[in-house]
Amino acid sequence: MEKESGRDMLGNELLKFFTIQNLRAESGEISTETIKNYLKPIKLFCEMNRITINWKIISKRIKKGNRYSSDRAPSPDEIRALLSYTDRRVKPIVLIMISCGMRVSSWAYLKWGHIIPKIGKDVVIAAKIKIFNTKTNRYYDSYITPESYQAIKEYMDFRESFGEKIT
Repeated sequence: MEKESGRDMLGNELLKFFTIQNLRAESGEISTETIKNYLKPIKLFCEMNRITINWKIISKRIKKGNRYSSDRAPSPDEIRALLSYTDRRVKPIVLIMISCGMRVSSWAYLKWGHIIPKIGKDVVIAAKIKIFNTKTNRYYDSYITPESYQAIKEYMDFRESFGEKIT
């Protein structure tokens, strides 16, 4: 019987490891996209240490997932339901997120100064909003509707009326 080489043994162990990760993804414990995050550092380690592995075989055995999010735009009825809440903070949040596609994680970086109204014929026609993308760690510009701007302005004016310093 032929003795298994260290390289073959490592390849087999990696196949076992990724089979376990595939099972975890099937059970919902992890995302299929997470499996790739395990592959990258292992592959880099092997390459940096000149360990040759047949990555094609291993990659083909890794469960593939959807590269897009399962997010969807809310229906008009869902929007109405969200806007029916009496908490005055909800309306501007909902309207801004819907009008520019902003994600929840970006709210922590938003400042009042990042929202600039665009005025045409003495009326707000839109507002430019500077949004921080937490995945790329960069700001990008988007626009919100006049209704969204009005809702956030009313909320900020309300906070300011109680002495809060708005930035």
